[in-house]
Amino acid sequence: MRRVNADGEWSLFSPADVPELVDLWGDEFDAAYREAEARGLAKKTIPARDLYGRMMRTLAQTGNGWMTFKDAANRTANQTAEPGHTVHSSNLCTEILEVTDDGETAVCNLGSVNLGAFVDRANGDIDWERLDETVRTAVTFLDRVVDINFYPTEQAGRSNARWRPVGLGAMGLQDVFFKLRVPFDSPQAQALSTRIAERIMLAAYEASAELAERNGPLPAWEKTRTARGVLHPDHYDVELTWPERWAALRERIAQTGMRNSLLLAIAPTATIASIAGVYECIEPQVSNLFKRETLSGEFLQVNSYLVDELKQLGVWDARTREALREANGSVQAFSWIPADVRALYRTAWEIPSAA
Repeated sequence: MRRVNADGEWSLFSPADVPELVDLWGDEFDAAYREAEARGLAKKTIPARDLYGRMMRTLAQTGNGWMTFKDAANRTANQTAEPGHTVHSSNLCTEILEVTDDGETAVCNLGSVNLGAFVDRANGDIDWERLDETVRTAVTFLDRVVDINFYPTEQAGRSNARWRPVGLGAMGLQDVFFKLRVPFDSPQAQALSTRIAERIMLAAYEASAELAERNGPLPAWEKTRTARGVLHPDHYDVELTWPERWAALRERIAQTGMRNSLLLAIAPTATIASIAGVYECIEPQVSNLFKRETLSGEFLQVNSYLVDELKQLGVWDARTREALREANGSVQAFSWIPADVRALYRTAWEIPSAA
């Protein structure tokens, strides 16, 4: 990416010629890459921006070819910072990153919390205590999956038993904002989503520490960054909302360890979110009106929050329904509804990308 910014050249190598690059990252990768260039080992050299442009076009045209960054993944991976333990890649949807080698195949045990179910409309906030309880239950269940799961290969079973990683994700963040009437790109939404993420992480850490007290820490505990006192918020310059609780957690972990090397993930929730009747993952809605195709047929879906609001305004009529269809699910041109309603129900295409 530095060469993309500088409009420089990028060299393409065969792994057969420079096998060491696979296991390197950061400064060590930079040095080995430049040395390979100096030795003339590149199979081809092209403008970095041309390659990046081709990658972006492929992603836009096919929806596949997600990018993730090896340096950032290894620098902030709480699983381990041990030499020789490298995050080489992610799983299909890039929601979780784990170390792998010839003897270990990473396995991810995923689950999701429906954030929309924890909105306390009376107080205009989240039911934080009930969210804690749900996260603890979910982490306990996911940890149990490690023991009772079926593993197709010995390497997969060995890796999961050693690291005991789980990935608790979330869905329904858009539902939270609709219920609380908070535009997705507003400062209030950003602050709330940050608190939600912190609270889920805090409760997940506490649950894993409790499991370690009962069943012992994960076998590879001493190799994790957490064993060295590094919790995930430490990688970022953040102001914690519940500092006293984090401090107590650090002391607890120092005494008991943790049961799991990884705890959170950005879960792919397209199917289960549809079953639960909420919006996918942590992203804004794509449209207020869309067609969902499944093996059972095609189904036209309308934003139920928008419909309820338009009914309260007395404008959910034939005119509005036809206009919504003609506008492909956008309400931004509907001058007959208030501006705050239009702002609340913007789609992903209508929210400024720099927000």
